[in-house]
Amino acid sequence: MRVVFTYQPDSPGDHAPSRIARAALDRFAPDAEVYCLGQQPDAYYTLFVQLWDDGDGWLNVEQDIELHGSVIPETEACPEPWCVWPYQGPGRDDGDRYLYGSLGCTRFSAELIGAHPQFMARLQGHSWQGLDSYILPGLLGLGYKQHIHWPAVLHHHVRSDTGRCDCRGTH
Repeated sequence: MRVVFTYQPDSPGDHAPSRIARAALDRFAPDAEVYCLGQQPDAYYTLFVQLWDDGDGWLNVEQDIELHGSVIPETEACPEPWCVWPYQGPGRDDGDRYLYGSLGCTRFSAELIGAHPQFMARLQGHSWQGLDSYILPGLLGLGYKQHIHWPAVLHHHVRSDTGRCDCRGTH
């Protein structure tokens, strides 16, 4: 299975690759393709268009997501076209802070891509800051629903404004 790990170079805090995420990637997906996106706001989109055009399907893992041991086997076994492993986002400690439509740990199957080969190229939004907010409603509009997998993956996103990690751990 194709696993893609993305990060931005020389990005302090919010967008730097997490050493914890990278260690988990090396452990559970040692053959992952690692992409340094550069500083262009549309670099993430450009990569997604390229991956979509390849037609193979892939599991997307962002720079701050810690995979666990069941992610890869579940992805390989899952017949659903669009899979998501939720993770905690920012916010208060009470309530559900899980993100269910973000791209942090998301699989797009070859079948999904084959059924809609122009989907990614036709997205209106191209900035990394909102790519998920175009993909999610676009796929929902085509009748797909994200297949949510548990347990959640950990999100090691240290917020530059608070210095707190979304996993609520200390690093």
